[in-house]
Amino acid sequence: MTPEVSETFKKATTKRIATGLKYVAFYLSKSACPQAFKQQFHDLYQNKNINFKFFNDIDSAKSWLKTYEII
Repeated sequence: MTPEVSETFKKATTKRIATGLKYVAFYLSKSACPQAFKQQFHDLYQNKNINFKFFNDIDSAKSWLKTYEII
């Protein structure tokens, strides 16, 4: 992400946390730079009381969220 996009995302995430965001499943499909994506989001979400995980397939992401009764 560019610095501007990153800042906007941080602000939106702060609002989501305030309204109850606790779990995030990242489904990486056709990502040109999956490691860079993972690092950026790891840096943004660490120390935020959010349980997050990265997945290569949608079924695994859904299954993980179901363990928290999200979907």
